[in-house]
Amino acid sequence: MYTDDAYYLTQHFVTGIEHPRDQIRAYLERGVDARYRVNSIEVLATDCSGDLGYAVARYKSTNGTEKAMGVNLVVLRKISDKWAIVAHESAVPDPASAIQHLDSETR
Repeated sequence: MYTDDAYYLTQHFVTGIEHPRDQIRAYLERGVDARYRVNSIEVLATDCSGDLGYAVARYKSTNGTEKAMGVNLVVLRKISDKWAIVAHESAVPDPASAIQHLDSETR
């Protein structure tokens, strides 16, 4: 579903970016070979305007015995009446270093 010139941004690869589609495919195949598994996806928001759209989601995954929660942003473009991914970002927050609350009382 990725365009030939798509970008995939991830903290799980040393450069942080996979590009173009054949490199994204190789990266994803390494995850499948390592038995990385997405257990659930919760879509939080979607929107579309003309030929561009996006989806924001949260996912839960298993990598070996490690469980994680991550977030995704997927940007799509309509090309010849079909939707394709032009950009995809995946991130796994680190609970130990992440801001725990945004209210002013915790500062």
